[in-house]
Amino acid sequence: MTKPPMLTTPAWRSAETGVGASITCCIHPWKGSCADLRRTPKTSSTVARWSVGESSPFDCAKSFTTSIRSDPTAGPTNTSDETWQRVLDVNVTGVARCCRWGIPAMLESGGGSIVNVASFVAHLGAATPQLAYTTSKGAVLAMTREIAVIHARQGIRCNALCPGPVLTPLLAKYLSDEEKRQRRLVHIPMGRFGEAEEMVKGALFLASDDSSFMTGQSLLIDGGITAAYVTPE
Repeated sequence: MTKPPMLTTPAWRSAETGVGASITCCIHPWKGSCADLRRTPKTSSTVARWSVGESSPFDCAKSFTTSIRSDPTAGPTNTSDETWQRVLDVNVTGVARCCRWGIPAMLESGGGSIVNVASFVAHLGAATPQLAYTTSKGAVLAMTREIAVIHARQGIRCNALCPGPVLTPLLAKYLSDEEKRQRRLVHIPMGRFGEAEEMVKGALFLASDDSSFMTGQSLLIDGGITAAYVTPE
């Protein structure tokens, strides 16, 4: 049976701290929830509510985490402890918590599909550094593979969605002039940034039975960045 559709809600963000996180779980069509992944009791109770009550079986979970990077050009010598901890708390610990609390409900209902959001930067390096963010997304890939193998014979699949640069308001803020835009576009064979809808379609594929023999993988939707050496003129 095809699993219900899943949508990703906009990420929650604190105006005070600039840190954001959200988790979306497909319980039945068009239903999801948002929680601060750094607040363990609140988030665990949110996931617990998903698996009981009037909802249909808990068979698809999507973790979608973001951390606003106050130090977007920080590399190995100038990433502060505060930036490092904040980014990993949301992007790695938050995803682990989603899986920790969601998997028991999936096992109880006979299985399901987990889609963790990583990034194309987990597959290649960049001379425009964001070390904490890149490290966190690499960790999500490793976590995804481990979870996939552990639960492969229990009806649970776990894959990672790896978006390329998507023209969100956050990215637009960092690419405030044409020079910065072209610095990145030159590496994209398709010559444009991705759209949010294109990432959602990839997530729906991983969540659905169309990918029923796929687990422990990373789905790159990046306009060809990771396949390119020299791009078209």
